[in-house]
Amino acid sequence: MTAPMTAESTTQPPSPQPHFVLAPLAAHGHVIPMVDLAALLAAHGARASLVTTPLNATRLRGVADKAAREKLPLEIVELPFSPAVAGLPSDCQNADKLSEDAQLTPFLIAMRALDAPFEAYVRALERRPSCIISDWCNTWAAGVAWRLGIPRLFFHGPSCFYSLCDLNAVVHGLHEQIVADDEQETTYVVPRMPVRVTVTKGTAPGFFNFPGYEALRDEAIEAMLAADGVVVNTFLDLEAQFVACYEAALGKPVWTLGPLCLHNRDDEAMASCGTGSTDLRAITAWLDEQVTGSVVYVSFGSVLRKLPKHLFEVGNGLEDSGKPFLWVVKESEASSRPEVQEWLDEFMARTATRGLVVRGWAPQVTILSHRAVGGFLTHCGWNSLLEAIARGVPVATWPHFADQFLNERLAVDVLGVGVPIGVTAPVSMLNEESLTVDRGDVARVVSVLMDGGGEEAEERRRKAKEYGEQARRAMAKGGSSYENVMRLIARFSNTGGAMTSAASAAGSFLPHSLGTDRVSDNIKSLFPSSSTASGAASAGRDEYRGSPPDLLSRRQATSRRSHAGAMPQSVAEKAVMAAESTAQAPAQPHFVLAPLAAHGHLIPMVDLAGLLAAHGARASLVTTPLNATWLRGVAGKAAREKLPLEIVELPFSPAVAGLPPDYQSADKLSENEQFTPFVKAMRALDAPFEAYVRALERRPSCIISDWCNTWAAGVARSLGIPRLFFHGPSCFYSLCDLNAVVHGLHEQIAAAADADDEQETYVVPGMPVRVTVTKGTVPGFYNAPGCEALRDEAIEAMLAADGVVVNTFLDLEAQFVACYEAALGKPVWTLGPLCLHNRDDEAMASTDQRAITVWLDKQATGSVVYVGFGSVLRRLPKHLFEVGHGLEDSGKPFLWVVKESELVSSRPEVQEWLDEFMARTATRGLVVRGWAPQVTILSHRAVGGFLTHCGWNSLLEAIARGVPVATWPHFADQFLNEQLAVDVLGVGVPIGVTAPVSMLNEESLTVDRGDVARVVSVLMDGGGEEAKERRRKAKEYGEQARRAMAKGGSSYENVMRLIARFTQTGVE
Repeated sequence: MTAPMTAESTTQPPSPQPHFVLAPLAAHGHVIPMVDLAALLAAHGARASLVTTPLNATRLRGVADKAAREKLPLEIVELPFSPAVAGLPSDCQNADKLSEDAQLTPFLIAMRALDAPFEAYVRALERRPSCIISDWCNTWAAGVAWRLGIPRLFFHGPSCFYSLCDLNAVVHGLHEQIVADDEQETTYVVPRMPVRVTVTKGTAPGFFNFPGYEALRDEAIEAMLAADGVVVNTFLDLEAQFVACYEAALGKPVWTLGPLCLHNRDDEAMASCGTGSTDLRAITAWLDEQVTGSVVYVSFGSVLRKLPKHLFEVGNGLEDSGKPFLWVVKESEASSRPEVQEWLDEFMARTATRGLVVRGWAPQVTILSHRAVGGFLTHCGWNSLLEAIARGVPVATWPHFADQFLNERLAVDVLGVGVPIGVTAPVSMLNEESLTVDRGDVARVVSVLMDGGGEEAEERRRKAKEYGEQARRAMAKGGSSYENVMRLIARFSNTGGAMTSAASAAGSFLPHSLGTDRVSDNIKSLFPSSSTASGAASAGRDEYRGSPPDLLSRRQATSRRSHAGAMPQSVAEKAVMAAESTAQAPAQPHFVLAPLAAHGHLIPMVDLAGLLAAHGARASLVTTPLNATWLRGVAGKAAREKLPLEIVELPFSPAVAGLPPDYQSADKLSENEQFTPFVKAMRALDAPFEAYVRALERRPSCIISDWCNTWAAGVARSLGIPRLFFHGPSCFYSLCDLNAVVHGLHEQIAAAADADDEQETYVVPGMPVRVTVTKGTVPGFYNAPGCEALRDEAIEAMLAADGVVVNTFLDLEAQFVACYEAALGKPVWTLGPLCLHNRDDEAMASTDQRAITVWLDKQATGSVVYVGFGSVLRRLPKHLFEVGHGLEDSGKPFLWVVKESELVSSRPEVQEWLDEFMARTATRGLVVRGWAPQVTILSHRAVGGFLTHCGWNSLLEAIARGVPVATWPHFADQFLNEQLAVDVLGVGVPIGVTAPVSMLNEESLTVDRGDVARVVSVLMDGGGEEAKERRRKAKEYGEQARRAMAKGGSSYENVMRLIARFTQTGVE
């Protein structure tokens, strides 16, 4: 943001024009998007200089001439380059000049020699450039940037989807796993992706995965880590979840600036980039004669060279398909042998009435933009795929190597715009001797792409068109990519200066040190109180972040057990190393759980203890005397079933914080002012908790403590016990909360000019979907004035933990789980829905459960709306009246839970009103006074909807049973849980509240009986498409939830892994 002009600042010289120097790899597919990027920067007022080899500079003369005519500050800089230094012919100045695979490594080595002329060019400039943007493969640029103290971004050519796959494969040791397997067809799951991605040995991500390329790959990773961010040719609406996860995993800003091809590309100017001349007017004239959407465009990029027999298969397949086509054949392919020329002439003569063959370079964007083109048979290079998406053209996918197989997965499985030809194994980058595709495959895939009239084909075309519209909006003024370009230029507007040495100028742009483990430094660096990393908190995407994780160290750490002397990385891993050094047989793993003494926190951790015990681990849950008494039924059931589960009572005195002696659970609190003293009183549990742990015969394997129970972190640390924290909300909320902290959202809101406007909306940064909040609904449990110390303690305890347990399941929140894990830099164990693990409501109940079941048995299937608002909020009498009257007005059968505290603390007329209400509605309603067996109720066939406060336990219990919801959030995480239910999952109907109420009362609540009646009617009656879809999705998520908890499901397997992970960490 530009500082406001002041009297003092008017005497200062104006800021110099920002200057970006771009260094693409000398390969057609790498040069073109960076030329587009240079033009985009220049069009927005920045100076852009693109450096390249003499051959490429000659090819780009048209681009330079166009910029000069339009007076754009764009220049093409020719650097001396000698391929002979690597034993290559003198004209091998571009990758598309290479004739065999063996030349690729010498070519890349020869490219390193550009560092000296590049540095000389930069040093000769009058001012130091604002920023260098170098290709991911041009590792030599990192050294130049560091020596001259210039900020550097790397440009990564593929999609964010591919880049995230590649990064996760490195971080989590996927390559080491694959190398150890000789099977080519074995499939592997790419770890930590927000969607399921499988690869084989041949299609695994990584540009330098081949034997002999190890040094190149390590150089590229080091250069990536030393960069200050990355520029990617994509747009947010296309890849939001992958952008967010990639940014979180990399620990650096990810600037999405595409599709770059949409920025005023001039095909006449670009034509000289190719390897042959093309008459653009002839192509356009031919296309003008074709029917709209009838032509399939066929092209396989600039690198791969098809052998004659494969050219014949492609041509014959196009002929057999009977479809109009425009086929690009490289000049090097056409002129390879006389018989190819002869065959091509005959083919063109036979198909002249419906086909056009272009020999040489073709204006691809112009072709794809033409109304006649209805499909594209592509090799799935990212440039080509994105150009098709940007123009709304569906594709047939024929990947060959590198990122292309994963780009195919993105197009077909994620975006739904592609039809696969069916290849599963890669071919050589410069030839395709082993290619198995024949004319029949080509004819089939072209026919499916162009002819398909079913729902799948219509959906494919609809999605392609929609993405095309989103792409254009992204590049237009106000769009995500447009705004990112403006922020990028603004970010580097003041970083240029007089040329200096690295020692005095590098500052915060020094490369990140390599070789030391920083599992979560990208988070820790934001909290000086809990980290040794220097630097202030990032204010958002336009500010640099702290040091990223050391990917090389983390990759090595994944195979720690096979490398003698490798250092353990955390308390948990130290314990593993200690256990592995002994010859003793592993003892029964022992987990000690420390929930917050609050009903909504206690129940899921009781379920977790039951789950661990059912899988053979010992589980001890510590709590206050009042809660221990309440859980006596749980302990009794465990004893009867001989489960190793115990409830441990810790002495607790609320009086130390000035609270009454029975205030041993948060649901006993009667006013807001008692909450902070209660949390502080809980800290006194640390001494009896430590005494209990020290008295055990063996040290526990792991402590699992509530996020709010910060005192457990000190006990775990002092006793050397691994600790996980249990976070009660969804991963969606937890990621929002973490991103708000990391990106300084709270400070942004506080500093906003309209900070007092309660309805002003703010976007939560770094999320894979768009999430907006207001001042009152911004994430964070300790946002209230006076709670700052509690929040800082909770963050420190979170950072000190060895991971997090979350009550959710992967099919529900895959993208948020992956992003949360990446941002946190710790394992995220999704073990839910915990309520599905054999919960016995009888063991917790104080209500006649049988009477409830008998009443429900009499109701029609799906007819009853269940109404419950959690254990904390207490409704004032007038709001009880509104809820009751609304239920009565709706005319629907209902089961309404009214807390005993709402009745006991109320006036006599409330009791009287409730008695009269129950009498009036007795034929179709049931009021439960006190605690209710919620899971049992939601599991009953009669229940068809749930009016809920959106506490995560309640929402997840509804989802787990396939019940759609009406959402009435009140405070804390509930507003964001509502967004998840309504906007992301599509299982909810909002009642319409926008502002929070006090946690322990609701004086300001604005909902009336009309709102209640309306939302209940919409939830239970809706017969339109939206209502049907809501019920369908709820049912589908319910089935997924049950599968997750069943043997072989994601949560079941995670429980087994968690227990195995800590089986040997307990010691004497």
